[in-house]
Amino acid sequence: TSGAYPTNPDALGRPDLMPNPRPRVINMSQLGDALAGDVEALFVYGSNPAAVAPDQERVLAGLARDDLFTVVHELFMTDTARYADVLLPATSQLEQLDIHKSYGHLDVLLNTPSIAPLGESVSNTELFRRLAQRMGFDEPCFRDDDETLARAAFRWEHPRMRGITLETLRQGPQRLRVPEAYAPFASPDRPLDLRRGDDGWVPPAEVGRADSLALISAPAHHFLNSTFANLPFARARTGKPSLRMHPDDATSRALKDGDVVRIHNARGAFEAVLQVTDGIVPGTVSAPSIYWNDDTRTGRNANAVTSQRLTDVGRAATFYDCAVDVSPAHP
Repeated sequence: TSGAYPTNPDALGRPDLMPNPRPRVINMSQLGDALAGDVEALFVYGSNPAAVAPDQERVLAGLARDDLFTVVHELFMTDTARYADVLLPATSQLEQLDIHKSYGHLDVLLNTPSIAPLGESVSNTELFRRLAQRMGFDEPCFRDDDETLARAAFRWEHPRMRGITLETLRQGPQRLRVPEAYAPFASPDRPLDLRRGDDGWVPPAEVGRADSLALISAPAHHFLNSTFANLPFARARTGKPSLRMHPDDATSRALKDGDVVRIHNARGAFEAVLQVTDGIVPGTVSAPSIYWNDDTRTGRNANAVTSQRLTDVGRAATFYDCAVDVSPAHP
């Protein structure tokens, strides 16, 4: 549902202030290759690439470079934060003002701080304001406070925002002004073309290979990517890293329920406890994700085997086009 929100990204991103020629943009799904190249510094905020980026072995090798200067702005000591040359403390949602849209519902939400920032922690926006000042950027936008940024974030005059203001949001979430039964893609403008070719269906690059299994590393129910994966209640409810496999695939590999197995391909490997079940189709295995590396047997999670390959449309990650094999783990 995120596309339903009439946001104003240019008012926040300010592309008009970009230098010419513009700096290169690196797709985060190909961070491993970037860190193996000429990148000299990495600034990480709002992410944990050591756990969530594909081709994990290559990412970790890049983060471990002695000549890479890494700054991480974080609330927790994540897998990525452990590689930081400079670790800066970040605020939580309890300590900062923010405004939210959603992937899954249709409410606009204003997050107001409940407490003052603890210790030396600052929000992303405050950190960027301080950096801009020290770096000599004197445009007025670099001094905008969080409320000014929140007001700039939406196109308030849009019909879907009718009657919604920052003031009404202080009273609670406000639903976009759309029909109760809102399904904008129920009748697409043009039929979906599944033929091979431009804007059509492209066959998988890996899944379907003989003598391999298709790995699905879907989100664990109590995790959101690697968010919450460090919380005791979420870890307790999720359990140790596991791999679901159909009985036919387990039998052909002399594996049984409860075995510790090694999931591997040419990119890397990770280990998990096997769950043999007919709740998954033959030829496919599932490893709920994403665990922090420190909570795994070998310091690697499912992204040890995923690829940096991008989709042809949208240039997105191909996490689920991943062929693996499974064998007993070494004791």
